Amino acid sequence: MNCILSNSRSLKNKINELRCILSSEIYDILFFVETWLNDTISDGILCSETVYDVFRHDRINKTGGGISVFYKKHLKINKIEIGTLDVTHEVLACNIISLHKKRVKIILCYRPPKYDYEYALKLTNIIENVFDESLENIVLGDFNLPNLLKSSARDPVTHLFENTLSNLGLIQMNYFPTRNDNCLDVVFSTSEHLILDIKSSEPFCDSDHNSVIFKLTHSTVKEKIVEKRNFRNVDYDA
Repeated sequence: MNCILSNSRSLKNKINELRCILSSEIYDILFFVETWLNDTISDGILCSETVYDVFRHDRINKTGGGISVFYKKHLKINKIEIGTLDVTHEVLACNIISLHKKRVKIILCYRPPKYDYEYALKLTNIIENVFDESLENIVLGDFNLPNLLKSSARDPVTHLFENTLSNLGLIQMNYFPTRNDNCLDVVFSTSEHLILDIKSSEPFCDSDHNSVIFKLTHSTVKEKIVEKRNFRNVDYDA
């Protein structure tokens, strides 16, 4: 399946461009963050008369943010309701079911820049609760953490995410910059065989982020042994 992850910096004022890319039918699944959508924009306005349907999590009572997943209607995709989710945390989760009845869980997130440690802790807890150890999992989105998995990283929020990724056995699949020199839009997977041909692509319309395109496969993989690191007790002031 051909997929794209893009920080759109508002689908609300780019609906014609969105419908153009949907009409091309190039991608099977499109993941957007910073959609800036609200309840004045219906799903029909976004994707009626196309081969796509959409899952959305709009930001409530505030401009900006929001995430969405557009997917071709013939795909067997089930949205996962997240009981612990509040309106300030932007997470969407779904299961994709292959023709061989193999499921893959996908978790799409957006973490706004400068949000504090407590926000990040709640977000990582949501990811951990939605994550399913019995399945292959993909976590992707814009985390606004340019030093993620870099030895130079010292801030507690980055270390919190690193610890979560390690404990869940998630592998970072792309390191190329997506905004200026920073890798902000990232795809993680529990299997390196699940994501193929990942590369940077042109921004969606006038966004200041490059898109990330990749192929999602349902290849059978061997069980992995994952080294887990614990950063929770690190003395960051040392």
